[in-house]
Amino acid sequence: MTELVSYAFDGKVATITMDDGKVNVLSPAMQAELNAALDQAEADQAVVLLTGRPGVFSAGFDLAVLQGRGDEAGTMVLGGFELSLRLLGFARPVVVACTGHAIAMGSFLLLSGDYRLGADARYKITANLFGIPLGLCGLAQCWTAAGNLDITPRWPADVLWATAAAAWVLVAGAYFGRYHRRTDLAGQLADRLDKILIH
Repeated sequence: MTELVSYAFDGKVATITMDDGKVNVLSPAMQAELNAALDQAEADQAVVLLTGRPGVFSAGFDLAVLQGRGDEAGTMVLGGFELSLRLLGFARPVVVACTGHAIAMGSFLLLSGDYRLGADARYKITANLFGIPLGLCGLAQCWTAAGNLDITPRWPADVLWATAAAAWVLVAGAYFGRYHRRTDLAGQLADRLDKILIH
């Protein structure tokens, strides 16, 4: 498809492969190409097989963008969770074949599939300030998936998503405010998070 993501349609299966030649960071460019591939899969009415390059599935968000501390960092983080939610709500089954290490947001992308196959590799979510809302989102994702069972109530997932959204607002506000970025950024993040995670 492009230099970061390839798309192959065979029968009823669309194979989407991430390969940036390194560790498959979920940069804005990677996210855009993954979304374009998912658009094509929807048009083809295909089952999705999402995979990475040999030895690496994804190392998560692009640290260079995060360290830039600008609007692009916030957009990238929100885009990652939008991508995760898109996979969770995809009309056709999503199979994730994890070819190697899945770190931070890469782990959550892995968890967003309906079916997961994993190589013997590192699966890790870094324990830091961002780990709080990430962990809440992970719990919410698990409960959302469990909500498909008749015996599992759905309301805990709504509570977890709302709590994760609030945590993201606090973390994003502290993170960007510390570096004297635009004061209205936390409000923008809050508005987008409310639309993405709660509704």
